[in-house]
Amino acid sequence: MLDIYNVLDAISEIVYVSDAETHEILYINETGKKILGDCLGETCYKLFHGKSAECANCPCLNGEGLSEYIHENVMTEKAYIIKHKDTVWDGKKAYLDIAFNNTNTEEIQKRLEQRLDMEHILVSCMVEMHKNKPFEESFTNLLGIIGKYFEADKVFVFSYDENKLSNVFLKAWIQTLLISGCRPMTAMKMLF
Repeated sequence: MLDIYNVLDAISEIVYVSDAETHEILYINETGKKILGDCLGETCYKLFHGKSAECANCPCLNGEGLSEYIHENVMTEKAYIIKHKDTVWDGKKAYLDIAFNNTNTEEIQKRLEQRLDMEHILVSCMVEMHKNKPFEESFTNLLGIIGKYFEADKVFVFSYDENKLSNVFLKAWIQTLLISGCRPMTAMKMLF
């Protein structure tokens, strides 16, 4: 005969069963215990959301019987894909959930998006410097691209020499360059 507890304990993801009426944890597998502790009898909303009352938008209450959703657990500070199934556990209506840790996938995606953004900025800067404009105008525009990307009000470029005590100011871009309709270089001279 198949021992369901041994099967669930062998799964490397968090598996838990909660009572459909009280939301108390009826079962949690060994992986879940290692991450969350022995939490039998605790409510799912306290354990996973840090709340003292049932979640108003609880995905378990959608009536579909089978669902999947992404959830960030405030207690473990990790993101999970939750596979949810309405079931019966020891004669009680219950919810069986498997939580797949999705944190690394989200972090990788964020890093890839940041890298793509940086590559886009780099290409924009190269295009700006390659245009047939005076160097000073292109360089000011390049600083503007960088400033806008980092949501900065100002971008400064200094010449740094560790053998000297002071740095020499070379160039600046200031987002609020529209001073009385002046050209950017005139406005910059007015500000410094």
